[in-house]
Amino acid sequence: MDSLCRGVFAGNSRELSIRSCFPSLFQAEQTHRSILLGLLLGAGRTPQPDSALIRQALAERWSQWSLRGGLEMLPQALETHLTSRGVSVLRGQPVCGLSLQAEGRWKVSLRDSSLEADHVISAIPASVLSELLPAEAAPLARALSAITAVSVAVVNLQYQGAHLPVQGFGHLVPSSEDPGVLGIVYDSVAFPEQDGSPPGLRVTVMLGGSWLQTLEASGCVLSQELFQQRAQEAAATQLGLKEMPSHCLVHLHKTKNQLKWRQSHDRTVEWPKEYPGRSRKQAPSILHVPGCQLLRCRDRDHLGAVSEQPRSSAESRVGVASSTFSTFPLF
Repeated sequence: MDSLCRGVFAGNSRELSIRSCFPSLFQAEQTHRSILLGLLLGAGRTPQPDSALIRQALAERWSQWSLRGGLEMLPQALETHLTSRGVSVLRGQPVCGLSLQAEGRWKVSLRDSSLEADHVISAIPASVLSELLPAEAAPLARALSAITAVSVAVVNLQYQGAHLPVQGFGHLVPSSEDPGVLGIVYDSVAFPEQDGSPPGLRVTVMLGGSWLQTLEASGCVLSQELFQQRAQEAAATQLGLKEMPSHCLVHLHKTKNQLKWRQSHDRTVEWPKEYPGRSRKQAPSILHVPGCQLLRCRDRDHLGAVSEQPRSSAESRVGVASSTFSTFPLF
């Protein structure tokens, strides 16, 4: 469980809430008084969608998938489809504030302009959204600001002429073995066609957790060189890749934009143990602030897996479309 919590949430299993982080396990235990029995009997399962592609994935036992031109093709195709149907997509327009109008509509303040909407769908971090909410939503803002996040460094390494000692998706590392390394993904095993020519072995090393928090607290300079060295040491120790990599990319997903070489709001959310009771009580408020129509994609803070986010976004869209209000999704 320690390795799983570190790999998914970059958090400490002793400090995270199983109710918020792994709701299916919590529901299984609550329903059948046993996690294993509950999972075997299907506690907490929801009906799965069906299509020819889903049946093919199940039959061929896909563990992951990608697109020929990379996953960026998906949002590009979505934008093309939406704009062809008359939808306006605003780029480079950061939201500066949200306010509730007398008629119950939202006013979205942008850098140089504003717009009004019947619905606002938020996919930004909870702490950022809390700073944008109006005074009427102060209780919600306080609840959102309590959701913390941790920084994670992602290092992509490529080795020419190297081979992995094992095959698989990758591995997670328990904190007792290496507190700095969360896990390593074997990219070349899943998608060898992306290894280039001549082919090179590709792995992704994830760094973070308490080790990175300690570095931040001590005022250590979080440089590309530091993370590259740490990732190379992990690849050498855990996979026997002792040669120098031919290519290296370092991305730091930090809780605050402080680095010039990589700026990002993407980070891993942590759900503390004391939060789940409050989170369940606040969940209706997040979706239905009195007099407001504000909707948050639940996975933005409830789910750690990237694969869950498109499904949650679709659920949010369906929820909005089924209401009597016109819609304006805010991306």
